[in-house]
Amino acid sequence: MLKQRIITASIMLPVILLALFLEPFWLWRIVVTAFIAVAWWEWVRLSQAANKMIYVVLSTAALIGLGIVFFGVGFLFGVVVFSMCLWLGAVVCCFLAPEIMSRVVLPQTKLLFGAWVLSFSWWSLIWLREQDGGSYWVLGFLMVIWLADTGAYFAGKRFGKRKLAPAISPGKTIEGLLGGVVCVTVYAAILPGFFIDNSRVILVLMATVIAVVSVGGDLFESWMKRHARMKDSSQILPGHGGVLDRIDSLIAALPFMLAAYYYINGMQIS
Repeated sequence: MLKQRIITASIMLPVILLALFLEPFWLWRIVVTAFIAVAWWEWVRLSQAANKMIYVVLSTAALIGLGIVFFGVGFLFGVVVFSMCLWLGAVVCCFLAPEIMSRVVLPQTKLLFGAWVLSFSWWSLIWLREQDGGSYWVLGFLMVIWLADTGAYFAGKRFGKRKLAPAISPGKTIEGLLGGVVCVTVYAAILPGFFIDNSRVILVLMATVIAVVSVGGDLFESWMKRHARMKDSSQILPGHGGVLDRIDSLIAALPFMLAAYYYINGMQIS
């Protein structure tokens, strides 16, 4: 399994980095669109909606419509705040009452939630890439997610004893979460000296919040998979499962990343 994960990652990572740093912009747009499209297909599978076609058509239309709105009106404060509140609410609810959520949350609700968060993620990754120095900002944020995930994996393997959310994901531990946060904190503490003229403490706090929220996104997808009785969102990525399994942390953290970007750059959200 580990060997497969390494092979798949060694293929995907160069593709992502080339699309991120090479011109023209449309290369990155194609890669992001492909990932989001596959993630949407996987989300539909996890939603367990009966008569899927009707809901797929409606939700896909909502996804496309929201994407057009995001590109048309620009970056709205309400969009970011709404996205953050959605994720915080979803994570808190599935963490505190996963069984109740499984009984009361409708498949249609999952599809509409997925349409919103995936369209927001699609727009955010494209928009940020096309700002000044956007490639480095995207890479910097991706590093936060990757380090949080890697630190949690190895810390959990070595020190993990206390379960973080046994009703949702028995494999995740509090020690793993702390390991991921430590990795991200060190990264954020070093980063300002090279790239950002800003408060080191503020940046560390932001990175820590993003790391914790990213774990929440992972837990939310784990709840969806558990409810759907699926181990992975798909088998499209050998050793990793599906695309959604790889980007669940990212899509939850993106609203917070965009807010951090605006704060650090002293920009007005309009």
